[in-house]
Amino acid sequence: MIHGGFNGPWVWDDFAARFRSAGYAVETPALRFHGPEKPPPALSTTSLADYAADLQKLIAAMKTPPILIGHSMGG
Repeated sequence: MIHGGFNGPWVWDDFAARFRSAGYAVETPALRFHGPEKPPPALSTTSLADYAADLQKLIAAMKTPPILIGHSMGG
């Protein structure tokens, strides 16, 4: 579950809990520079391609292909 801009993994808390209770393994990664700390200036030069590359690495490490759910920019 990929969050949108100006959000973080926390936006999926309730939704992810429902999927977990149904037996799904759920990942809610934080997009680069979208943590609880103040974003660094590098956020202004980060592109959607950068986020996609980060997610591609995460997905490559998974045992099975994921079902992706995205919100806003995460979609």
